[in-house]
Amino acid sequence: MRRSFIRIFLAGILLSGTAAAAQPELPGGGPRVIPPPVEPIPGYADDSVLVRFRANATAGDKAAARSRLRGSVHREFAAVPGLEHIGLGKGLGVDKAIAVLSNLPFVEYAHPDYVLHVDGFPPDDEYFLEQWALNNTGQASAFGVFLPGTPDADIDWLEARDVADGTGVIVAVLDTGIDYRHTDIAANIWINTVEENGTAGVDDDANGYIDDVRGWDFVNDDPSPLDGHGHGTMVAGIMGALTDNTKGIAGIMPGGQLMALKIIDDTGEGLLSDAIEAIQYALDQGIRISNNSWGYTEILPEEVADHNALYDIMLAAQADDHLCVTAAGNTSGDTDVNPHYPSSFDLDNIISVGATDNTDALAWFSSYGLVSVDVSAPGDTIMSTHKLFAGLIDDYAWESGTSFSAPHVSGVSALILQFQPGWSYGQIRDHIMNTARVVPGLAGKSSTGAVLNADAALAGLPEQVVNIDVIPGSASNVVYPNKAGKLPVAVLGSAVFDATQVDPAKLRFGPAAAPTPEPVVISNVDGLHGDDTTARFPVQQTGILCNDTEVTLSGETYAGQLITGTDTIDATQCESGGCHAY
Repeated sequence: MRRSFIRIFLAGILLSGTAAAAQPELPGGGPRVIPPPVEPIPGYADDSVLVRFRANATAGDKAAARSRLRGSVHREFAAVPGLEHIGLGKGLGVDKAIAVLSNLPFVEYAHPDYVLHVDGFPPDDEYFLEQWALNNTGQASAFGVFLPGTPDADIDWLEARDVADGTGVIVAVLDTGIDYRHTDIAANIWINTVEENGTAGVDDDANGYIDDVRGWDFVNDDPSPLDGHGHGTMVAGIMGALTDNTKGIAGIMPGGQLMALKIIDDTGEGLLSDAIEAIQYALDQGIRISNNSWGYTEILPEEVADHNALYDIMLAAQADDHLCVTAAGNTSGDTDVNPHYPSSFDLDNIISVGATDNTDALAWFSSYGLVSVDVSAPGDTIMSTHKLFAGLIDDYAWESGTSFSAPHVSGVSALILQFQPGWSYGQIRDHIMNTARVVPGLAGKSSTGAVLNADAALAGLPEQVVNIDVIPGSASNVVYPNKAGKLPVAVLGSAVFDATQVDPAKLRFGPAAAPTPEPVVISNVDGLHGDDTTARFPVQQTGILCNDTEVTLSGETYAGQLITGTDTIDATQCESGGCHAY
């Protein structure tokens, strides 16, 4: 009987030379990171204005001005006497409000509440200038590795970096392992805390793997998925390198975690069976995203391409709502004609990623296919972390291949999942593809003909649904109709959402809106996931009606992501003597 196996080959091309921790000096010394800041986008709030009254304005004058706007004071500023932030009545535009105020003799000035944007200064990581994939200003490599490119032929990560960082999201990295000793990624390696805090030599979490603290080495069947090749560490660094730590590179999801699953040996080859077991391991751990920068093209003549074990485990992953990001391959050919697996499987939970260079052109080595490739991402001359030099020194290298395109997509997928933890794999996949930047030269090379765009992907997200708790700590949530007071409402944190970074600006009881809340209080309300944010909303005497059954809160994070949350209330009880205030 003939025995057969399939070798899995990495989808990367190593360039000559690495940059070890004993880094060469830039010509003339000086800082490496000097791209220009991003220009702010003009705009202003459509429901408020800023107005400063003259010193001789009376209280009656100010009240009359607010009455004309059908508005109310949001804030006053003690440092600037007479300055008020006034909310506008429904239907009154900003232009009209300013015109009304400017004609009043006791108003010094009135103007829109302009939207401010950070200037987009890049992180201080030493080699960020080499990362054209994240921010391309047309720069050339300071080490002479690549020539000047086309400005903005990148994924617009710099514009998106302050919006999300992947906190709470774990990406499984199926590769040659990860050198988790590298100080630029060590803090972001996933840790199995049950095993870490358990007994050595015992399967503390009863998952079939003993002492799997950082993941598993499926090649050698041991709990040390250390990278002896370099490829997996480079893939990991693109996604999860620390940012703003003055060294190395910047990762796309520096707040996320990387699960090390070694399926390929130190020569760059692996077995399909190890890949299948690794995917099962990730599914058992509840991981939602995996990066798969590997593949194969040869199958036996009698084999049906879409009927094998790898297809089936990825189909099972689909049923578990798991997204498989895959490298399209480095065949320089059309994978619609000559498929590459797993990227060519016809499964909805696969994103197949081709490679572009720093001019937005399809990289010379990249596979392509109108049907079999979904989107492109930078993959030519990509700098990232590398396995330790001599096992002792942090190292960095440039490599090319669709292997390094895929983790750009995995990283941005993690940013989306951070903001939308309830999204399915299909919603994440479709959002990645729908927000990608169309490039005419990529027409026919993928189903989108477009390049991954992190900024558009995050800017296009709908409101994030968060958990709120009316009257924190109360099981019944009883509120009293026709009673004035202050109603406390907490925004609760979760494993993927930091509630201390929100501004809960508005609250509604059915159709009625509560006034602006008092300053928020940060505390751990529910005993879970760290601190929460509680705001006390003033309630007018007619604010809550007897038939109201729901409270809706809205606001935004400090990074600008809109949030919304609801909680049920019991407003059926009529007020009686001795009833407590909210």
